[in-house]
Amino acid sequence: MEHIEAFYGRALIESYEREHKIQCTGLFIENDLVSYTGVFETDKYDNRSYYVHLLEYVRHIRLKEGSYFVGLERAGFGDVREFLLHDITYLKNIHAHMSDMDLPPRVRVKYLSAWQMIQKRNRVLLDLLERSNFDPRSVGDLS
Repeated sequence: MEHIEAFYGRALIESYEREHKIQCTGLFIENDLVSYTGVFETDKYDNRSYYVHLLEYVRHIRLKEGSYFVGLERAGFGDVREFLLHDITYLKNIHAHMSDMDLPPRVRVKYLSAWQMIQKRNRVLLDLLERSNFDPRSVGDLS
């Protein structure tokens, strides 16, 4: 381990062991760190941790009335096309992996759990994307 920066200690060991127990993909933080998430939304995952929603650009186009079809100018910030396309591709991949019968059941469950966590804040969007086979035009003018 010469000339290699490495972090070690109890926190790293606990994180490594905890990682194997979480049956979900995504970013998780311990309860006492939730106040440090900044702009990212979180939802309780279990008694020790929170799921961090990383779909930042999807959050910006979420409308209160549950509709998602918007022009990019409605989102209220500059060129977001590529970021929104990235978020939609991310969601499409989660959906594909949770439904892929060639993957081991344990892997599919992890993706299904991630989908369910994302649904807590984005059910309307996920339903819309599923119905449109993840066509980005279903959410807005991304041409």
